[in-house]
Amino acid sequence: MVPVEPVGGDGVAGTMKILCVTKQFGRSYQQGTERYIRTLTHCLRGRGHEVAVLGGDPLALSGRTTLGDVVEDDEDKIHHYPIRGWMAVMGLPARRLATWIADHGPDLVHVTNPAHVGIGAMAACRRLGIAVVVTTMDFWWVCPKSTLLRADGSLCDGTPPWHECIRCACESHARARLNFPVRPPRVLAPLAMAPYVVQGFLRGMSPGDVPRWVRRRTLLSECLDATDHVIFPSRATRDAIGAQLGHDRWRLVPYGLHETWFERPRTPASALIPPEDFRIGFAGALLPHKGPHLLLEAAKQLGWHRSPIALAGGFAPGGYETTLRRAAEGLNVTFEGWIPSPRMPEFLRGLDVLALPSLWPENLPFSMLEAHAAGVPVVAADVAGVSDQVTDARLRFEPGSVEGLAAALEFVRQSPGEIATPTVHTAGEMTDATLAVYEQALAHAAGGRRGKGDP
Repeated sequence: MVPVEPVGGDGVAGTMKILCVTKQFGRSYQQGTERYIRTLTHCLRGRGHEVAVLGGDPLALSGRTTLGDVVEDDEDKIHHYPIRGWMAVMGLPARRLATWIADHGPDLVHVTNPAHVGIGAMAACRRLGIAVVVTTMDFWWVCPKSTLLRADGSLCDGTPPWHECIRCACESHARARLNFPVRPPRVLAPLAMAPYVVQGFLRGMSPGDVPRWVRRRTLLSECLDATDHVIFPSRATRDAIGAQLGHDRWRLVPYGLHETWFERPRTPASALIPPEDFRIGFAGALLPHKGPHLLLEAAKQLGWHRSPIALAGGFAPGGYETTLRRAAEGLNVTFEGWIPSPRMPEFLRGLDVLALPSLWPENLPFSMLEAHAAGVPVVAADVAGVSDQVTDARLRFEPGSVEGLAAALEFVRQSPGEIATPTVHTAGEMTDATLAVYEQALAHAAGGRRGKGDP
C-alpha cells in the first residue's frame, strides 16, 4: 500500500473557502474523480471549511449552459463549468473565469480533472494570486486520451509530438465517424485533426485552442510548474507526470474511504468454493481498456459457465457494448449498470473476488480500495497504480493475459483462506494530508504575491 507521506505543518489555521474544479460532477457521474471529490468535500465540510464545485456536464444532463449556474444545491453545491471538448487546452478564457472566481472569492482552488474544460481556471487563479492545488486523477497531463494506451494496445510514454497524438486518436476514437481504420501519414496529421477541431468548435472551443493544442505538452508543463502544489494519488501518476515538474512541491496522498466502508467486512470462505457458487465481480467503466472482456474469456477458458459474474458499470458510446454482450453469451453474467455509492458495499460484500483486468496504467482504482475495505480479495493486472496495493503476486497477472487471469481466479477459488486483505487509508487520513498540502500551497502563493518567488 502507498503510504500517506507526511507533509509537515500543523494543519490549516481557521476555516477556508475552497473551490474544486473538475470536468464533470453531479448525481449522474459516479466515476473515481467524482468519488474522490465527494469524499474529500464531505470531510472538509466536517472540519468547518466551505466548499463548492465548479464542474462540467459532458452528457448535458443538467440543462445548464452558463458559467456559474447552480446545478444542484444540496451538500455538494455545483456551479456549471461549460465544457469545450477533449481538445480543450485553455477552455474558457482566463479573463472570463477570473471575473467569476473573484466574485466567488475562494481562498484556494483545487483542480482534479481539467479534461474537456482546460486549464483556464488555473490561469485565472494566477492572475488573481489564488493558491492552486492539482490532484492528478489520470494521465491527461501527458496524454490527451488520459490513458497512455495506443490503439494497438501498447503503452505510450507520454512524450510523442502532437501529430502522433492525433494519429493515435484517428485509430482509436470510439465514434465511428471520427475513427480512421489506419493511422494517417504524418504529413496528413493536420488534415486528420480537422474533424476534431470542428467537433470542438461545435462545443464552443476557442480558435485559440487549436495552436495551443499543437503546443499542448509545453503549455501543460508550464501550468504544472506554476501550480502551488501537486497531489499524486499513486506512484503511477507520479512516475508518468512528475518529470514535467521543475519543482518539488508535490506529495503522494492516496485516496481514502469513508469510515462506513470499514464496517462489517465480509468474512472470507475458509475452504474451496465450487465453481457454480464462486461469485465474481467487476466494477468500473465498461470500456475496452478496462478489460472486462478478458474476465469473460477467462471464465470460458475455465469452463465456469454457471459461475455468477456481475459487471457493474456503464457503457460509453461505441461498439464495445455489443462486443461485451456477445462475449457474455453462454455465461451466467448480469449487467448491473452503474451502482450508486451507498449500494457499493452491499454489492462488493456479495462477491468472492473482484477482477481488475486493466490494460492501462491505473491510478489507484477506487473499486480496488473499496473491495479491500469490504474484505474482498482482488485479482488484478500487474500494472502501475495497482501493484502497490495488490501485493500478493499470486493475485496479479500479466496485462492482457487471459491465462494469467484464469490462474489468479482459480487460486482464489481454491485457497480463499490464504489471502490477506491489504490495508486501505481512511478519508480522515486523506483529509489530514490534503489540508497539510493546502497549508503549503497557501504559503507558496502568499510568497509569490509578496514577490519572493519560490521558497
